[in-house]
Amino acid sequence: MSGLNFQFCVWERSATMKCRYRASLIQKFRFNLPYWGKLAVLFCLLLTIAFTAVALIVGSNIYRHMNQSIQSQSVLAVEYLSYAVNQFFDSVKELTLLPLYDKKVLEAMEKHTGSENSMFGFEDRYLLTSYINSFSYDKRVINNVSLYLMDGNYISYKGFMYKWKDNGEEWIRLCNSDPRRTFIISSDGSIVVCRAIEKPLKGTLLGYLFISLKSDAVPALLAEIKLPADTIVYIFNDLGECIYPFDVDVSMKQLTDKADKHYYYRILNSGNTRLSVAVQMSTEALNAEARALYIKLINVLIISLVVAWLLIIMLSRRLTKPILNLKEKMELVGKGRFDTRMMVRSGDEIGQLEAMFNSMTQSVETLIHEVYEASIASREAQISALQSQINPHFLYNTLETINMMAVAAGNYGISEVVSNLGQMMRYCVSNEKHFAALKDELGFLRAYHDIQRLRHSNLNRLDINCPDEYMHIEVPKLLLQPFEENVVQHALGDSEVDILLHVVTKGSDLIITIENNGLPFTKQSKEQLKRRLHEAKNMQHSDNGKGYGLANVHRRLGLIFGDGYGIELDDSCVNGARFIIRLNMKERKDVRSDGG
Repeated sequence: MSGLNFQFCVWERSATMKCRYRASLIQKFRFNLPYWGKLAVLFCLLLTIAFTAVALIVGSNIYRHMNQSIQSQSVLAVEYLSYAVNQFFDSVKELTLLPLYDKKVLEAMEKHTGSENSMFGFEDRYLLTSYINSFSYDKRVINNVSLYLMDGNYISYKGFMYKWKDNGEEWIRLCNSDPRRTFIISSDGSIVVCRAIEKPLKGTLLGYLFISLKSDAVPALLAEIKLPADTIVYIFNDLGECIYPFDVDVSMKQLTDKADKHYYYRILNSGNTRLSVAVQMSTEALNAEARALYIKLINVLIISLVVAWLLIIMLSRRLTKPILNLKEKMELVGKGRFDTRMMVRSGDEIGQLEAMFNSMTQSVETLIHEVYEASIASREAQISALQSQINPHFLYNTLETINMMAVAAGNYGISEVVSNLGQMMRYCVSNEKHFAALKDELGFLRAYHDIQRLRHSNLNRLDINCPDEYMHIEVPKLLLQPFEENVVQHALGDSEVDILLHVVTKGSDLIITIENNGLPFTKQSKEQLKRRLHEAKNMQHSDNGKGYGLANVHRRLGLIFGDGYGIELDDSCVNGARFIIRLNMKERKDVRSDGG
């Protein structure tokens, strides 16, 4: 019993391992094949099955109807061939009857019905020679025309021959057997049309007319008729003899007995010439055109199937591309890129997923910004607490005392510096709000510029072009000072440097352009600044440390106004540098300046 249990356990373990192995293979294949690949394989299989069924059904029907059509056309071709052969030999047969309608020819022939050779008179000789030569008007068909007289004279358009004798030739025997009949026979590799010439009404035998056709006359006639390849044409006379082809000895019965699945035979009889035309056609040749058409159809279906496969693969990738894009965007969000958005291209389920993704990332980004702004507010509160420990009025009064002493001493330069410094301190220490009128921000910038001019002789003028209606628009505090600081640190050289500030509006946006004609950015420093601005927007650096003043401004504007707002470095500027600041003033109200 324990042995049985052991065997059962071994069998169960083996079966379990096999099942796990198969499941692992299926799982591996399932995970390794992308979603678009699964769609492509499925549709390719369905399309292949449909194409195969259509090819089998339609192709077989076309093949069958094509075969029937070709056989019908072949029958018509054979009937036309029989008609053409009959017409051809009927026209030659009519030539043998022409002497019976020429009285002078009959009279000349009657003069030579004796048993011995008689001399020709010039007139009879000329008459018969001209008459014979008139038969050979078409030398493409007729090889020779001969007139045999009963006295042994032989006349042809090739010349005279004398002393012919009846040696029992087959054609003479046939003509004698039925003088009123024209015979068509094969003789010495050519077809001969002959008959006996009798005097009308009296029945006196005057001679024999012998017309020999050229060996290529019949092949030329057959070549004009389009027949299937490997077709053999047999022509039989009324005696059952095969007169064409010349080198074939076969009877009609033998041909009909040879009929099988490889060959198709058709025999037609003509009334006037008493000829029978038998046509042997290869069934393979008959079916060749249908088979070629069927092969072309299969090739077209295969090419269409391949093209359809390629289109299915392309469409599958295109249909699943939004899903792949969604996956990539989710990976970016997983790496901390919460500003990632997707373009909603459709209103279907994929488009709804894209819209929901955008809504989700927007909510996450908003929460992060709120947390970040809360941390900034906390830090500013700490700074304000430190600032509140110093009595601002003490500093203002001290600076005012220094200013009065400088004026009393006649040192107006020191007085101007102290006045500007006091204005700057009042602007910075005033912490009731984080926004100020553009007029106050520009005043702070001009005071800072005047102080820097005392330190740097090559720092020239500051030109501000701002319409009065923009002066009361709210802007973040300390927005413009980092740009002048950037000029002092990086743009001063041997030449004088001017700073130009220009303010315009575009819709609900306020655009401030600050440019200088100082030292231009190097390629490396320009790329470094762009990278810092990008990193600041994505919060990849803290705002502590030296050299990140512009980056801090760019980050603040992004936090306050959202995507699309901040600082942009104009690459088209060749001399010096040009910065473009973009703010949104839609929800900001006009305020009075602190100075009244």
